[in-house]
Amino acid sequence: MMQMKPRTTAAASPPSAVGALTAAGVEKRYSSARGAVQALLETDLMVQPGRFVTIVGPSGCGKSTLLMILAGLLSPTSGEVRYNGVPIAGPHEDIGVVFQSPALLPWLSVLRNTMLPGRVGRHVSRADRRGHEARARELLSLVGLAGFEDRYPSELSGGMQQRNAIARALLLDPPVLLMDEPFGALDALTRERMNQWLADIWQAQQKAVALVTHSIDEAVYLADEIVVMSPRPGTVVERVQVDLPRPRKPDLMKTQEFAQLSGYIRQLLDSSETDSGGVSA
Repeated sequence: MMQMKPRTTAAASPPSAVGALTAAGVEKRYSSARGAVQALLETDLMVQPGRFVTIVGPSGCGKSTLLMILAGLLSPTSGEVRYNGVPIAGPHEDIGVVFQSPALLPWLSVLRNTMLPGRVGRHVSRADRRGHEARARELLSLVGLAGFEDRYPSELSGGMQQRNAIARALLLDPPVLLMDEPFGALDALTRERMNQWLADIWQAQQKAVALVTHSIDEAVYLADEIVVMSPRPGTVVERVQVDLPRPRKPDLMKTQEFAQLSGYIRQLLDSSETDSGGVSA
């Protein structure tokens, strides 16, 4: 079988692109009783239209912090985030976010939870409500929750709750989807199934996606590009291009190419830990 040599790019500032979400020179420092904590250090990142980017790194390296800054939910200490070339300083309607926890409202049905983004912070006409309901039902069918519209979160499994959360994030059809370890709390088998489901959804939707994960196999299976971060203070140390064919199916994980790429990512992470003295918070 042919040997794979991963294509990599240096962690330099990415160029601008139409429709891209970019972070340039982003840093984040927190104040604490023991002094300032540097979470991110001069971090550059680009999520291009139609590309699936996964972000890996040691625990505490600032992956989730970076994602929240990209989403406009957290302000950087320095640097800036731009969407389509325009600086953003808060939540953006073109950017959907899926958190580690589904964060569904327990008193709302699956359908009403899905429709929630259409009701927050805006006047919604009767026609808009009808449109949002039709869109929500379409999305729930897409994510395999048709027939569960009137159920409540407590009646769903963990995987079903996350699918509901993803449908909610897609309600307003955002061009960009940011996902913070959405399957981390699931068992291994359910997580594998959710990875396949997400790969299929992405294949159909072709959105710009950035997903934070601790799973190397998940990162490789889903991505067009893997961003590898250093231990805290986190910064991008390498970008690895994933040239595995699409659409992807589980048998891909059994191939030599997949194993080589996963091994290379693990080597990068191990090397970054060693270079930092093995410190990870």
